[in-house]
Amino acid sequence: MARDLRKSGIPVVGDVPWGTHFCTFYETTQDLLDILVPFFKAGLESKEFCLWIVSHSELLTTQEATSALRKVVPDLDRHLSEGSIELVAHNEWFLEGGGFDFHRVSSRFGKKLNEALAKGYAGMRVNGSPAWLLRA
Repeated sequence: MARDLRKSGIPVVGDVPWGTHFCTFYETTQDLLDILVPFFKAGLESKEFCLWIVSHSELLTTQEATSALRKVVPDLDRHLSEGSIELVAHNEWFLEGGGFDFHRVSSRFGKKLNEALAKGYAGMRVNGSPAWLLRA
């Protein structure tokens, strides 16, 4: 049985199976955008729900991430209004309720995936950097 491969959007990585995790190393904010913008663009093109949890520790705001996406995804506003992609600050996702709670965060990911599948998305594509932990 062939595994269902997804376009990563990252040329050096190529196509990957569901459940693939990446650990990315970068030196600049632009390096990070060069990885994540094509990653999320490929997800939107593949009818996947996309969740970008933006860590301000990476010197990037949700507004800057949105602006970078808008340059390569001409119909980004439609995707945002349809809920195909969400960009959320790390403190709103990981620290909701005043502190980090592994079980609450894990449950949120599961709930998002179930909602995405129920809406007909092929799956869910996520980026959530732990870089903010170093500055907490």
